[in-house]
Parts: sequence; structure tokens; C-alpha cells
Amino acid sequence: MPVRQRAVSSELAAIDRQIDALQARRAAARRLAILEEEESAQIGHSPISNLPPEIYGLIFSLCAVDECDLDCASVDRRLFGPSVLCRVSPLWRAHAINNPSLWTTIHVRPLSADILGARLWLERSENLPLRVNICSADEGWLSHRVMAPLLQQFLPYCHRIQSFNTALALETLPTLFDKARHLRMPNLEELQLLVDDLLDTDFILGELFAPKLHRLHVRDMTLIHKCIGSCFANVTTLTVEYSPTWKSPHIFPHLLASCVQVRACHLVFPFTVRFNELAPIELPELRTLTLEWHFLFHAADIFSALRAPKLRALHLVHRSMQLSLPQHILGSLCALALSAPHLHKLTVEGCHVPRELEVHALLTACRALERLEIVRCTFGERFVAALTPPPIRRERDTARGWICPRLTHVAFEALADSDVRPIVCFARARTDPAAGALANGARYLKELALHTEVYALTRHARLLMLSGLLEVQRAIDIVGPFGALLDAA
Repeated sequence: MPVRQRAVSSELAAIDRQIDALQARRAAARRLAILEEEESAQIGHSPISNLPPEIYGLIFSLCAVDECDLDCASVDRRLFGPSVLCRVSPLWRAHAINNPSLWTTIHVRPLSADILGARLWLERSENLPLRVNICSADEGWLSHRVMAPLLQQFLPYCHRIQSFNTALALETLPTLFDKARHLRMPNLEELQLLVDDLLDTDFILGELFAPKLHRLHVRDMTLIHKCIGSCFANVTTLTVEYSPTWKSPHIFPHLLASCVQVRACHLVFPFTVRFNELAPIELPELRTLTLEWHFLFHAADIFSALRAPKLRALHLVHRSMQLSLPQHILGSLCALALSAPHLHKLTVEGCHVPRELEVHALLTACRALERLEIVRCTFGERFVAALTPPPIRRERDTARGWICPRLTHVAFEALADSDVRPIVCFARARTDPAAGALANGARYLKELALHTEVYALTRHARLLMLSGLLEVQRAIDIVGPFGALLDAA
């Protein structure tokens, strides 16, 4: 009997402890509810809660972004954009949902969860212009099976899209450019359409109607010219990024020449393309031009055909930096430089320059050049060697025989020991410690930028550079680590 009493007592004690725990939890829940009520009351009486909806709209509009900068690999996408505002309080959620300007920049991945989210954004943006970015970071997302349903989601809203950025497999193009109808995008201003054209397949595609399109970013103009060719004449910014090959390279010069309004152009050429006997390609409004090519590309064929009378900046990028620049490439740009009397900036990157003669010819054609940048070029000193006038006994202020007499800014990146002596000689020859005047619009050097680590050079080269620049230090601005050493001396 005593044993049974002890068991019953132990069971009753356990039940009492459970009751106490439940009562404690109930009391804690009551206290939490009271605190939440007090906080809600405080929020309800806070100044921000009493703001007019128009003020909320102005404040929240600062959270809206014109360009999407989200990471496609991000898992929790609720932490971006207006989704964050909706998680603060019911009041903020109501104001955010009723502000359509917050929902106009759509970054979506071809995943089921993102597709459902895109529908919500499309609805909440009402009738405002849209900026759509379909992420393609994962190659698996480019498949027709994955991408086609997502494109179908946006097609009814094409008339509102202002900016559209996507990458597609070639087989998905008919979904976007249906042959049975024109794709009408009357508000489209920017289009980035990167097509994976590894398949050798022809499709009958519809045409794009986008009279406001002025920024175009593609991989192969010749692949989609039947779709968007009518828009080329209005494009002001053109980017053709690298593609292993072009479908119809023989029509590219004609397509490029049709971009009569283009002002900024960046072209990356496949090494498999070759052009022969081209007529001049006139780009009457072009201001900035970047040309990139590989070693095997016969660049001289098309470079010699380019003409741009309003060109102001030219950037040359040889993507095979370890290999020597083929002959005649720099020389083939002379016609372009001569056609551009206002060309004031030249950047040469990754060029292993084999012959000073071509450098001399190109720089001679750049008569109005003011800025020269040499970036990671082997034998880059040949540029400044061509610009260094020979020692003369007559008055220095004549500047007779100077190449690029208006040159005032020169920059080097990644110097080698062989660059040091030519740079020093150039700086001495093109500066005037007395700041004298020059005739015929010629100018002395104003800035020399040497963007390289001091200890990247040997000790002898460092000493030669510092001692050589010391005497011209007061006449020009020396930018970079060497300039800092000279200023500290």
C-alpha cells in the first residue's frame, strides 16, 4: 500500500509541474500580447503612421531601383525590393502594395516560385512601364522547356515593357517572335537578347515593332536581323558580345552600316570570321568605339573599312595578349583615324606590338589626340618612342615634327623594365619646366599616369624611373605609385 501511495503522489506531482508550466506559458503569452498591443498603440500614434499616403509613396519610391542588381543565385528573394517593405507592418504592407512604382523592376528566374512571384509583380505594377530581367546564370535555365512558359507569362504585357534582358536557346526564339504576328513593344528602349546559336537551325520568325529602341545588346546580329533589323536605324548604343561564330558574317558589314544613329559601339569579333574587299562602313554619329578581337581574326579587313567623322574615343582590345599582334592591324585603323578629326582619346589594351612603323602610322593619323592609354601591352614603349621628338637645336616652342601635338595625358598600366627608358625620354622631350608657350595649337604634356607597382620592376629600372622623372616632376602631374614616391621625396 505505501508503494502505491508513493506512485500516486509522484504522478500527482508531475501533473502539478505540468500545470505550473502551462500557467507560466499562459502568463508569458499574456504579457507578450500586452506588449504587442502597447507597441501597436505606439506605432499607431507615431508620426510616421500619421503621414499622408502621398508622403509614403515618395519615401517608398526611394526603394525602387531602375536597374536590377540582384544575385541570381540568391535563395531567399523576399529580402529584396518592396518585399522587404511588406514585411515591416500591416500599414507598410498596404502602402507598398498600393504603390505600383515599386513593382516595375522585375528580376525573375525560370523557376516555378519566381514565375508565381512575377505574376504578382505584374499585377501590382498596374499600367506602369516595366523593366524585365530574366536571369540565365544557370545553363539549364536556357532550355526551351523551362524558358518558354516564362516568356508566355510576359507576352501579354509586352506593350508595357521598357527594358528587356534575357538569354535564350535558339529553339525558344519562335516563342518570343511568333511568325504569325508582329511582337509589338512600343515602349521598349533597351533590349539585351543573348541567343545560344550553337544549333544550325533555321526558323521563320516574326518581326519586332519597337520604334523607341535605342540600346541593343546581342551576340550575333546576323542571327536575328530578320526579327529586329527594322530597329537598327534607331539604335544609339550597340553592344555585340563574344560568340564563337556568327551565322551569316557576310551580311554583318551591311547591318552595321544600317545603324546610322549609333553613338556608342562595342564589337567583339569571333576568330572564325573573315571579310574581303569591303566598301566603306559609314557611321556618321559614332562617338565612342571599342573593338575586341582574337589573334586568328583577320581584323584588318573590316577595320580598314570603318569611317566615323564624329568619333572621339577609340578602344582597341587584343584578347590574345600572349601572341604578337598580326601585321597591318594597327595600320588598317589609319583610315578610321583620318576620318575622325575630333578623335581625342585612344586606348590600346593587350597588344603585343611587333613593329614601331605601324604605331607611328596610326599615331600620325590621330592628329587631335589628347589622351593615350597603354594597358598591359608588350613592347608598349613603342608608342611613346614614336611620340618622342628627336633632339633639336632650334627653339623648342615650335613643336615642329611632333606627332599628336595636342597630347596632354598619357597612362600606362602594367609596366616592364623595357618601358622605363622610353617613358623617361618621352616625358623629358614633351614637357617644359618653364611652362613656355607652343605655336600652332601644340601642347606640353600635363599628366603621366604609371599604374604599376614599384616593385614589379627591377631595382635598376626603379632607380632609372625615379631619377628620370625627378627633373620633370614640377612640370607635370605624375599619377600612381611612382608619383607618390616623388611627392614624398
